[in-house]
Parts: sequence; structure tokens; C-alpha cells
Amino acid sequence: MGESDVQRLYKAIDKLQKTVDEVKKELSDTKVLLAGTYVTREEFDKRITALDNKVENHEKEDRANRFKFAGIVATATGIIVSVIQWMVGLWTR
Repeated sequence: MGESDVQRLYKAIDKLQKTVDEVKKELSDTKVLLAGTYVTREEFDKRITALDNKVENHEKEDRANRFKFAGIVATATGIIVSVIQWMVGLWTR
């Protein structure tokens, strides 16, 4: 291999590196079809993250609401039992 062959190989490698860089740039800006509109990958990731956060918040709120409902049911049950005991106490006198 002569000096000119080595230079041609370096030029070819340089072109390949530029092409790979261009492809990487295009892939990072890949368009994703979402509900009829095209969005970039970054926008898609932001939307998915926001949706995931909403789901997590909903699960936390749902769990808290279940505990509140259980507390209300326990309180109502206590009141009903107290009223029944009071009425039984009145009738047995």
C-alpha cells in the first residue's frame, strides 16, 4: 500500500464518520407519529414522563381516598352502634 492509498482510506473513514454523525443526528430528531401529529423524540419522552407522573399521582390519591373512605365507614359504624346501644338502653329501663 502506498501513501496515496492510505490517504484515500483516511478520507473514506472521515466521510463515514461524517455520515454516521449525520445519521445519529437524524435519529435523535426522529419523528414519532402521536395522535395524528408528528413530534420529536424529546417531546415524546417529555409527554410520556408527564403521563407517568400523572398515573403515579392518581394512584397515590386513589390510595389516600380509600383510607379516607375506610375512616368514614368506621366512624359511621361507631355512631350506628352507639345509637343502637342507646336505644336498647332506653327500652330496657
